[in-house]
Amino acid sequence: MRREMTNSDHCLHDETWSDVKDGEHLVQFYEDDEFLLEAVITFVGGGLGAGAGAIVIATPAHREALANRLRAHGIDVAGVQARGQYVPLDAAETLSKFMVDGMPDKARFNQIVGGVVAKASQGFRELRAFGEMVALLWADGNESAAIRLEGLWNELSKAHSFSLLCAYPIDAFGSEANSEPFLHICKEHSRVLPAESYARRDGSEDTRLRTIAVLQQKAAALEAEIAERKQAEKELARRERELCDFLENATEGIHQVSADGTILWANQAEIDLLGYTAEEYVGHSITEFHADADVIADILARLKNGEKLREYEARLRRKDGSIRYVAINSSVYWEDGRFVHTKCFTRDITERKNQDTASQLLRAIVEFSEDAIVSKDLNGVITSWNKGAERLFGYTAAEVIGQPVTILMPPERMNEEAGILAEIRQGRCIEHYETVRRRKDGTLLNISLTVSPIKDAQGKVVGVSKIGRDITERAQAREHLEQTVSERTAQLQDAVAELEAFSYSIAHDMRAPLRAMHSYSRFLEEDFSEALPMQGKTYARRIASGAERLDALITDVLNYSKISRGEMVLETLDVEKITRDIIDSYPNLAESCATILVRSPIPLVMGNAAALGQCLSNLLSNAVKFVAPGISPQVRVWAEERGGNVRLWVEDNGIGISEEGQKRIFNMFQRLNPARDFEGMGIGLTIVRKAVQRMGGRVGLESQPGVGSRFWIELKRAS
Repeated sequence: MRREMTNSDHCLHDETWSDVKDGEHLVQFYEDDEFLLEAVITFVGGGLGAGAGAIVIATPAHREALANRLRAHGIDVAGVQARGQYVPLDAAETLSKFMVDGMPDKARFNQIVGGVVAKASQGFRELRAFGEMVALLWADGNESAAIRLEGLWNELSKAHSFSLLCAYPIDAFGSEANSEPFLHICKEHSRVLPAESYARRDGSEDTRLRTIAVLQQKAAALEAEIAERKQAEKELARRERELCDFLENATEGIHQVSADGTILWANQAEIDLLGYTAEEYVGHSITEFHADADVIADILARLKNGEKLREYEARLRRKDGSIRYVAINSSVYWEDGRFVHTKCFTRDITERKNQDTASQLLRAIVEFSEDAIVSKDLNGVITSWNKGAERLFGYTAAEVIGQPVTILMPPERMNEEAGILAEIRQGRCIEHYETVRRRKDGTLLNISLTVSPIKDAQGKVVGVSKIGRDITERAQAREHLEQTVSERTAQLQDAVAELEAFSYSIAHDMRAPLRAMHSYSRFLEEDFSEALPMQGKTYARRIASGAERLDALITDVLNYSKISRGEMVLETLDVEKITRDIIDSYPNLAESCATILVRSPIPLVMGNAAALGQCLSNLLSNAVKFVAPGISPQVRVWAEERGGNVRLWVEDNGIGISEEGQKRIFNMFQRLNPARDFEGMGIGLTIVRKAVQRMGGRVGLESQPGVGSRFWIELKRAS
């Protein structure tokens, strides 16, 4: 609100500016522009009238009003401005020239404002400056920039001689939050001038003092009221935070729904229960998340009728499509009879529902099971008895519940109960325990028992559950089967022993005539070479070759028989040494001109030296034999550890083995290639398999036709 200036205002300003000195930095607070303009006219106009220079950095409106008032005071504004005595500048424009990232830059301020001050100081004995740039920064809410700019003015006054007047509207400090910044502003000035309401002298000194006293009392009362209000606000904010934290982090789901079913808010437990994000849940209709449309319709209808829901069961659909059972407690918050929102608590009862369903199912299974299902306490007293137990033992539930379970035991089995209870007290189960029990009529039953501990919610064993099955017929059949198997096994062992002895005898006895055939055919070819025609020589060579092949076959059969029947003593073996000895001593390996590389180290294994030597010699012989014509055999031997085992690899660059051939290559007499291409009897790898099996190991291969094969033997690693 504007008012007319009074004589007391003029007197006050005249008195205030009469003793202004160079370097002073004054601040004028004001309520009305008229008061501000009168203060500036007195400060600037008084200086111009005394021959001083003047700088005015103000808003366009204030610059124009100030120029009019200067003219009214008889000052030639155009003239003083033309000769540089009066320098008016736009506050916003000047401010923009030295602001960087929202703060006044010192170097630019000194360049822009300092340059204006330096130029205006020349030729005048005194310089007065009025600036509104700080007021603009304060009005924009940039308080720190305003305080910083006040400091830059103070630093500039050390380099140049001038006095400065700043001005702020007093209502810019109306908030309690402005108290501390207000004190900073006051500290940056050498003289602080109050606004007109408190600066006028329109009464006596006594009246002025009374006014000050009243203002002090009001200020003290206001400070006390503000302190109380702050404390109350702080307490209210604390309680709000506690309540919000309680609701947001409650372990039970909580949400609010409007009258039309729109979800207005939900806590984290509610959102986590259904697996959605807050954006996917809040703002949507509650009907989208109920699995049963009629149920949510009933819920909303009841709430709108003013009912309160307690433990109302419903089914909600999660984001992943699964269903959760919940119990809902809900009521409506009404305001002036208007439905504002629901207050709904959602508790997940899915586990309880599942347990109830499972319990019902379990009771049905127990009740109608064909097996006898009985429970007892840890003292062996029967506590439950199903229909299957009635059928199996002949007692009704009323006859046995409360009785010791030993009524079912024949005298010679009485000691079993103590052992069973001891195991159960340790929390252990007894499965498929076969024993004998006595029926009500005294007959004995062969039964199979599974005994399990019954535990309470804390995991403590509180009872015993038994499932009994009649295995009388099975026991009788098993006894008959065991007797039959025993008889057949004895017969088979005798037959196998006779067969092995016969085969060994045949193989051994056949070698003598074979050697004779081989020798006589050679004698015939050597001694009667000149007399025999070419066809006769061919026949002789064929007889010798056939005898050699049959002898090799018999040798392999004998080796297989020895591997199968001989004692297999296992010891720690140096595989690498055995392999190198075979390479050095077997002529066929040297004659093949093969390159055989053994990569160290190879861990020690548990095996039989003769059996392992037989395996390695067969694998190495095959590796150098089964190569394509014109190809130099390349063989690599190495090992790798696999858990507690060692896998020994023999890799070649041979012709490879087809997938179908790999399935039968370890079987007896399996030749995969024509005899005219590769000699052999098809029994070598069968010996390898049998030997490895008897040493407790495994054998296998990896192969690709035309690329080569990798055979492996896996034996237990020696400690």
